[in-house]
Amino acid sequence: MWLNRTFNNQGHLRVASLPGLALGFLPRVFRSFCGEFPNVNISLVTRNSGTAQGWIATQEFDIGLTGNAIDHPGLLTLPFTAAAGVCVMPAAHPLAARAYVEPKDLAGLRR
Repeated sequence: MWLNRTFNNQGHLRVASLPGLALGFLPRVFRSFCGEFPNVNISLVTRNSGTAQGWIATQEFDIGLTGNAIDHPGLLTLPFTAAAGVCVMPAAHPLAARAYVEPKDLAGLRR
């Protein structure tokens, strides 16, 4: 495994992530990771995608989990999940009868 060769089962992994991933997804991943690599410490910092991408590009962090791809030479971007979005509204809302709602359908609606 890449991590075995890189860290020799010890070291420090610096992760930059979106805040939402740090609440539910990453704790489960880190728990599993630490079970397999108990001598690797993990640092997690949460920021928006642009900030996290900048940190990865300047090698301030080892891994970044962001909301969109980064186009930067020397960096590899891989999708790790696909999530369906949902739109929640009252049952009487004019859009409630639609099977699908697109972002353009929301234009002009009040906040």
